[in-house]
Amino acid sequence: MPDSRSSSSSRSTIRFLSLKWKVLLTLGMVMLSVNGTLSWLHFRDLKTRFEGQRTDLRERLISEAIAVRTDSALRLQTQASLLATVGAGSAFQSKPGSLKLREHFDSYWPVLQLDLDINSMKVYSRTGATLAAWHADAASDIEQDDRVRAVVSQERALHWMHCRQICTQFAAAPILSAGRVAGVIVLGSSLGEVIVSFNRLSGADLGVLAPAGFVMDKNSLPNLGLQIVALSGSERNLPLLHQLKVLPPKQSKKNWQLVPYQGKQFELSFV
Repeated sequence: MPDSRSSSSSRSTIRFLSLKWKVLLTLGMVMLSVNGTLSWLHFRDLKTRFEGQRTDLRERLISEAIAVRTDSALRLQTQASLLATVGAGSAFQSKPGSLKLREHFDSYWPVLQLDLDINSMKVYSRTGATLAAWHADAASDIEQDDRVRAVVSQERALHWMHCRQICTQFAAAPILSAGRVAGVIVLGSSLGEVIVSFNRLSGADLGVLAPAGFVMDKNSLPNLGLQIVALSGSERNLPLLHQLKVLPPKQSKKNWQLVPYQGKQFELSFV
């Protein structure tokens, strides 16, 4: 009899301990599942917020780049309009192409170059004939002729950008004499100011790509058929651009790429 009671008590103790550990094990599994789910939800929330912040930053930088470029173009257009109104009309009252016309604009040229970073200036007659030129870019003459005709017909100032080996932004304004368009003045300025201003404003780098020319050098991107015509921080950014194989489609929502370099990842956005 004593042995029977001892055996029964031992089995009860074993059953009791087994039930307790089963409950603890179940609770532990539940807690692990809850903690794992909460951690995953927290990670997903952080990732979503990070991606949202990165998208907002990317869109802000693109907007700033466009705004800086537009502001620079409008400022150049304003300068062209001022030159067209300050005494230019009276110079046109003399014989077109005369010494008086060149002397009038010669007086402004040093200031335009040194203080306003103007690289070229051309004065056209109403018919599109070139009357005077200062450091003109012959490669853009055909495009300028079309713009000059547009300024004469519309009687308003215009601005545009021309890229080949270098990128130059132009602005043209009509010169009025006796109440009608007598000619057009065209100013040209490099994009250097835009590149530097954007870098100072945002801390990010900016580059301009154009169709590749016949000369292959370190600024050529043969995989893309493009060349780099302007770039800030070129020492650190040239290797990144040389790794590109394709560009994202225009107007694509994913207009950016992550490029690994020296153990880091760099994000390149395209406008």
